Amino acid sequence: MTKAQNGRALPIWFSSDELRRLEDGMALAGESNRSRFIRDRVLGGSDSARALASLSEAVEEIAFRVDRVEEMLAISLYLSARKAGTGDMQGLREAVRAKSLLNEFRAFLKD
Repeated sequence: MTKAQNGRALPIWFSSDELRRLEDGMALAGESNRSRFIRDRVLGGSDSARALASLSEAVEEIAFRVDRVEEMLAISLYLSARKAGTGDMQGLREAVRAKSLLNEFRAFLKD
């Protein structure tokens, strides 16, 4: 017997508004099969919902890393504008540790 033969169909009637909301939810979840979408929601989640949550976490992590890269690029451009040489690297390391360089950079941007 296949999965379909082990199960039992239940008739469900939706109003026009409920059907529209269901289809909107399906579109947001990226699901094209109506019965699978309803079954997964009723039984407490689905692989697609978990995948969406995982994807959302990955996007947040990427956004965080992009922010860090942008800060480092901004600091690099700032040091280039100051014509910082290799001798300034130790000062740079200490300034980054103390976060004073970032504050100095922000003040530079305001000018």
